[in-house]
Amino acid sequence: MFEQLVTTLVEALVKPELLIWARDSAGFDLPTAAKKIGISQERLESWESGLKRPTVSQLRKTASVYKRPIAVFYLQSVPSKQQPVLHDFRRIPSSHDSAYSPSLAFEIRRAQHRRQIALDLYKTLEERNPVKLKLKADLQEDPSSVASRIRDFLGISFAEQTSWRTEYDALNAWKTAIEEKSILIFQASRIDVAEMRGFSISAEYFPVIVLNSKDSPLARIFTLIHELTHIVTNTEGVCDFHNDKGIEVFCNAVAGSTLLPFEDFTSDDAAKSSIIEQSWTTEEIRALANKFKVSKQVLIRRLLAFNYISAKTYNTMQQAYETSSENQATKAKSIAVPQHTKAIATSGKLFTRLVLSSYNADMITGPDASDFLSVKIKHLPQIESAVYP
Repeated sequence: MFEQLVTTLVEALVKPELLIWARDSAGFDLPTAAKKIGISQERLESWESGLKRPTVSQLRKTASVYKRPIAVFYLQSVPSKQQPVLHDFRRIPSSHDSAYSPSLAFEIRRAQHRRQIALDLYKTLEERNPVKLKLKADLQEDPSSVASRIRDFLGISFAEQTSWRTEYDALNAWKTAIEEKSILIFQASRIDVAEMRGFSISAEYFPVIVLNSKDSPLARIFTLIHELTHIVTNTEGVCDFHNDKGIEVFCNAVAGSTLLPFEDFTSDDAAKSSIIEQSWTTEEIRALANKFKVSKQVLIRRLLAFNYISAKTYNTMQQAYETSSENQATKAKSIAVPQHTKAIATSGKLFTRLVLSSYNADMITGPDASDFLSVKIKHLPQIESAVYP
């Protein structure tokens, strides 16, 4: 009781510039930060100006809101190292706001932090660097050529693609193939798809793809290949779906061609029937998209590229499907997911296995492993059983 009282009353000896840096880097303005911390804006301003100091208890609350370890507030100076620029940032077309929300800013930092953890763990375990990504592409190449190389690189045939039973089987198969190439795949769960569907971090070792778990499984598959294209072309920039030129169009074209190659599509018996009839009814679109495990948006975009539908027909369909997809993606779900399943989905199997291997080799402690995977220690055996079936 006495210790709790002391914590509540004792001032934290932190520098004002660190408080300002932590708030800014978290993406909060003064009014929003003050409200989330539970203090007045005037009080927060007094902390940041140095007129007053937060108590230790208030500092802990502030650290929680800013998603920062409390230790960063006791650094000697503001960190000078800038975070790497995002190499891609996929949004739905209706979103125009370019500012990062605090939740997104945190997910970007967390992805960068996890990548560094993975690199450190791998070097310690294997005493060498991970394998470099061998697949490279150039923006001047034909997108279909790049798509063909991506399929060969990942080892996924069209026959395998059509054999998957569900959307989640398809998503997990693509994720597994990409992770086997030493690419980390994480998922974010607290960001609206109107702000972010996915982003990537290009790097020599362990590049990163982050997906939005609120998005539909088929949309996440497209994002996976879109982001992979950014990584193999080593390109940067924030995605702008209202821009009809440049890297985003290239990445979309590669993703579409990867998921639905012309030769494979036109050789399929069900597709042949629709091609001959040229009706492309809603039911036919739905059936073909389900068979190939792609979204209806991807399918009609490919039909446009194949000259099987007109631009006018495409625009009408696209508008209807995009609205439906956005509503579906943002709809709240009440399905209870076990903690160990959620942890694997969030961290990805590649990162999870690196953490568990390091833990089993006594290179990190149980608390370290639970912290890296954001779960309680009691869930580690279930996680291990799931990633090492």
